[in-house]
Amino acid sequence: DTTLSDATIKKIQDAQYQYKKCVSAEMQKPAQQELESRKATEAIMKQCEPVLSQMREVYLAEKVPGTIADRHLKQMRMQTTRNVLQGMMFSEAARKSGQQ
Repeated sequence: DTTLSDATIKKIQDAQYQYKKCVSAEMQKPAQQELESRKATEAIMKQCEPVLSQMREVYLAEKVPGTIADRHLKQMRMQTTRNVLQGMMFSEAARKSGQQ
């Protein structure tokens, strides 16, 4: 089992924060609000993928095995995709109810 130092954990948390910040900023963009929620979610996730790649670099630089890094990133991507989709569906529903 890999034990991470406090400094490493902080770097990973910083990278996670940057990723969440990217996703959040993308969700606020008017262009994303115009799209159907699944398409918007796809676009948002694609836009922030480079930030997730940077997180992988942090893991590898800290000697975390690639398989563990990839599993964690995949988990994070799936969780975030779910959250984004829920948020975008909620926005879409709110917009549609406002249009009636």
